[in-house]
Amino acid sequence: MGVDVDGTRVIFCYAYSPGSAYKQTLYTALLDKRGFRKMQAPEAVEQLHEEAKRTGLFAPAGRELKCLIDRAFTDAEMDSLVTWCESVAQAIREHAGPSGPPPG
Repeated sequence: MGVDVDGTRVIFCYAYSPGSAYKQTLYTALLDKRGFRKMQAPEAVEQLHEEAKRTGLFAPAGRELKCLIDRAFTDAEMDSLVTWCESVAQAIREHAGPSGPPPG
């Protein structure tokens, strides 16, 4: 998952299918060198990382977080996940500025 910023795709989550080695999972890319880290906004990254953990859906996965999709989520959980994704997308747009993300 990512956001297009002036023609550059800024990744904030990777999705893996049920048959992958990671099972059906979303992995954040907040610290990934190709992802949100390019925005060079450490405060925003830290805040989004904490917000993801507060959803109760994400668990630590090295430096990043993972959301294992091994059951049906409740409507409230889905709303929480979508709201978090929208927050990340908005933060990327805000920190990209008019000239897009810094070169990475």
